[in-house]
Amino acid sequence: MSGGERERVLSVPKELAGRLEASGYDLPVSRIQAGLDLNRPCLVVTGQGSSGYKIIEGSLPEAA
Repeated sequence: MSGGERERVLSVPKELAGRLEASGYDLPVSRIQAGLDLNRPCLVVTGQGSSGYKIIEGSLPEAA
């Protein structure tokens, strides 16, 4: 989420599972597949990637 809005996250399954875990959610890598639709509130720290896209630099549980 960004300012209360949904964001699409492009990531490899292992990285996405790690970010979800850091946000307080347990989703095994084996359950992550292309097109998976997740609605999990969390707080993220964003930055600007070298390609010009917004990147997630860190994740926290929503209650943080």
